[in-house]
Amino acid sequence: MWPCMCVCYSFTSAFLCICACVFLYVYMYVIRACVFAWVCVCVCLCVCDVLQPVPEELQNGGGFGYVVAFRPKGAAGWRKAAVPSASENYRYIFKNESIPPFSPYEVKVGVYNNKGEGPFGSIKTIYSAEEEPRQPPSRIRAKSLSASEIEVSWKPPPRNTRGRIQGYELRYWEKKEKEEMASVLRTVGNRTEGNRTSAIIRGLTGSTTYYITVRAYNTAGTGPVSDPAVSVTKETPSKPATSQSHVECAELKGRLELGASQGARQ
Repeated sequence: MWPCMCVCYSFTSAFLCICACVFLYVYMYVIRACVFAWVCVCVCLCVCDVLQPVPEELQNGGGFGYVVAFRPKGAAGWRKAAVPSASENYRYIFKNESIPPFSPYEVKVGVYNNKGEGPFGSIKTIYSAEEEPRQPPSRIRAKSLSASEIEVSWKPPPRNTRGRIQGYELRYWEKKEKEEMASVLRTVGNRTEGNRTSAIIRGLTGSTTYYITVRAYNTAGTGPVSDPAVSVTKETPSKPATSQSHVECAELKGRLELGASQGARQ
């Protein structure tokens, strides 16, 4: 077990993973083939987060393949599925319409050959596919910060046990435009204050009315849209007025005199 953990935290590519397996084979030649193959799979899973194939010269036996064992988290028994080494993608997909969205499952992967099954790797927790958010954010507030910025804040939708919110999508458009022309701003890991979130929309036009909506999204898609908030950007600052004053200077008998005048002389 120790060599496996050591290699898992020392190499970061599938190529180095294979090299490590060759080294371990030379060093641990007395270990059974199926156990050694499990070490290779363990390394690839930890480093690459995918099931990488074990080289044929290291399988040490015919009928080589992988065993995927899975169960609902907390359940007692395991359900197993064989994935032959001839599989192109080296992955297993379990389909069952009765599984609720975003359900936690425990998974472990082992290997087998004509001599039998080898040990399994460590148990990982994964989740079934998510559902898109079911409810929109609420309490949408929009406040103009300047002629080109509006700060939008909202309360997240109720906690969804069938998915995780990854961010929010803000749509905004001018009053004179149609909603289909809206611009989109997506947030990820945005600022949170208490149970509210916020974002700043930039690059707007001064003295303009904007409509803004917010909706949550995750890996399954986007949720329903909130009611629109309305905000008017501040006026664009006018350019500074040109000063009419000028400086007069004159040299009088060796000394310099400065005087300022503005407008017409009185």
